[in-house]
Amino acid sequence: MRLRSVTIKNFRALANITVELDETTVLIGENNTGKTSFLEALKFCLAQGASRRGDLFDDYDHHLASDHSQVGDAGDTEITLRFAESAVGEWTNDVVQAIAEAITLDGDLQQVVLRLKSTKDV
Repeated sequence: MRLRSVTIKNFRALANITVELDETTVLIGENNTGKTSFLEALKFCLAQGASRRGDLFDDYDHHLASDHSQVGDAGDTEITLRFAESAVGEWTNDVVQAIAEAITLDGDLQQVVLRLKSTKDV
């Protein structure tokens, strides 16, 4: 099972991006363009997300479009990870049975989508 894509909305420096991942993906860019925010979003989902209660995101995690913006002005903060097969039947029966309730189909390929979302009242 491989992570195939990451969609991030209103998380720290990132307003709205989707990155399709390959076997090897390299993040390249100028300083302050969101590389660290992208990696922190992955870390957040995979390490902390499952263990935290209540609102998963701190005020610091919400995107601020300008110096005058308030938390929540940009809309919901959302991180979506999509894990999917690269070929039909790639996942073993053991894997499919263990996560059967979470599996959806993308055409003929099986996938699992993990989405963390936070809404702040403006």
